[in-house]
Amino acid sequence: MSKNKKLPAIPDDAGIEPEIIEGEIVEDTAEASAPPVPLRVIHTVRVIVQHEHTRTAGRHLGYIPAGALVVIKRLWDSRTTALYDRFLRAAETTGNHEAALDWEERRAEFRRDRHARRMDLLEYPLKVMLVIPKVLASILLIYAVLGLLLAIATGHIAEADAPVEVTAHIVLGICLFFSVTWLALAGGALVLGLCMLWQLGRTAGDSPLWARTSADPDSDIEIDEPAGRPRHFRRDPAAEGCGREDLPAPP
Repeated sequence: MSKNKKLPAIPDDAGIEPEIIEGEIVEDTAEASAPPVPLRVIHTVRVIVQHEHTRTAGRHLGYIPAGALVVIKRLWDSRTTALYDRFLRAAETTGNHEAALDWEERRAEFRRDRHARRMDLLEYPLKVMLVIPKVLASILLIYAVLGLLLAIATGHIAEADAPVEVTAHIVLGICLFFSVTWLALAGGALVLGLCMLWQLGRTAGDSPLWARTSADPDSDIEIDEPAGRPRHFRRDPAAEGCGREDLPAPP
């Protein structure tokens, strides 16, 4: 009885013909259609900047420099003749010669007063130097009188320096208070100043035009807003069946 010869389940490589597959390698559609990273960053920044809350926050932050500009302008007008020059030019432009002469006289008076104030400022140091010795002598005399009265009342000569000692303790307490709270006081003053500038920039009539809105008082600015789509319509039964010719003519 002959033995069965075992054949391989897979033929040899020599007996297999190679299969040729033709194709094209393509990238993923989602990755190919995605925009580059810089464009996505620019788009995100644009969306954030154009958001309504971002614009509102930016407008409120802009009130602070607007208020600072208003303060600088008012200080400049109070120290110079810029205000009188503007009104004088406006009067000359409109041909109002009487008003122009009036503003010219006011400007000359302002210049005289300013010159007098500057001369007084030049004399102030000399006046202060003359007053300081008198003030110091008066303070020393008051301390001497108080110390003498305390020494007589208590019967101890050592009590004569009590007024000076009490004043020294008061000065020490004030210095300690400011040395501990100067940072909080400076922060509070800064916040208060920023709030005042914000309020001034928001409500001042001479603030920049970009800082004004239609809700501001005494403002003649009208903001054009696109009309929204009406959400609800109410049908009028009396108007049903009316044609175009039945409508009233416009006035």
